[in-house]
Amino acid sequence: MSTPDSATPAPEPLPAAPKPVDDPTPAGTPAPAAEAASAVAAEPAAAPVVPAPPPLTVALIGKVSCAGIGVAQALLDAGLKVRVLCANAEDESLVRNLKVPVNAPERPLQAVLGSEADVATLANLFTGANAAAYLSPVGLNGREWRPDAHLKDLAGILEQCSASKVPKFVYLSAIGAMTDAPARCLREAFEAERRVTASHLTEFVLRAGPLMGPGDDLMSRVAQVTQSGSPCMGLWSYGDTQIQPLHAYDLGRCILRCISGQPEPLRSGTYTVAGGETLEYRELFDRALARKKRLKLKFHAPFFALKLAGMFAGPEFQERLELLTAPFCADHNDVAKLLGSVSSLRGLDQTLDECA
Repeated sequence: MSTPDSATPAPEPLPAAPKPVDDPTPAGTPAPAAEAASAVAAEPAAAPVVPAPPPLTVALIGKVSCAGIGVAQALLDAGLKVRVLCANAEDESLVRNLKVPVNAPERPLQAVLGSEADVATLANLFTGANAAAYLSPVGLNGREWRPDAHLKDLAGILEQCSASKVPKFVYLSAIGAMTDAPARCLREAFEAERRVTASHLTEFVLRAGPLMGPGDDLMSRVAQVTQSGSPCMGLWSYGDTQIQPLHAYDLGRCILRCISGQPEPLRSGTYTVAGGETLEYRELFDRALARKKRLKLKFHAPFFALKLAGMFAGPEFQERLELLTAPFCADHNDVAKLLGSVSSLRGLDQTLDECA
């Protein structure tokens, strides 16, 4: 018979099962599920996705052929939305024929039919716009868009921009703009600059040389004269006016730089934008003829004879005569500052091919 002192001792615990030889996991390693949970808990929370800002909308007013379509195409290619004021169905057709990039935003291009003298049309054009540009270029023959109403049009445009809260405004001026310029269009350009600067908008004044591109008053005429079958051609005076043509597409790139603030904000003010080549007007014809391997006999109308004829001619003839002595080139060019390099500009030969 057993007693308490002789009770059977409790069995010892069984040893842990031996770890398989081919398992490389060190002893004490957490289970896979616990490890994954620990890793998830250790990862920082993902940053919230910030939507990209909507593309800028730019309203263009002024001459559509050459200036308008060149600027609009440059802005479209940069991903902006563009509204163009069209005076007639022909302008509207030019706008609708522009090339819209594949990755363009929704409704990137709008043609607004109407007049810059109509307040309701301007209100429709400017509502929601981030910037506006007034394109009334001055060429060798004078102002190319509504020359008799330029300052009046500008006053209405500035007033409506302010009413529609358009923050930025670009005015296309001319290299020869000054108070004592020989031609009225250049004197008015200087007065327009003064009014734009006095506005409450963030303003950019771009003093440009003659614009070139399809539909222009410069290279298109050179191409037309070059291709004509006549063995002769005529020039006012000696054709020695110094010019520095700028392609309308490159003007659009300059406008983009002004309003986009990229790569860094640009100070408002006046900038001279001119092409990469300076040459005499007659040299345009010489170059075009040489490229076609053709010759033409040039007849020059002497300056004194033109002045005599101007005594009996109208104001348009007078202004064209006065522009023969006006500057269309500049010693200082801000294109490199705006675009980084003058070498990126479209050249004369390329433009001749476009206008042919």
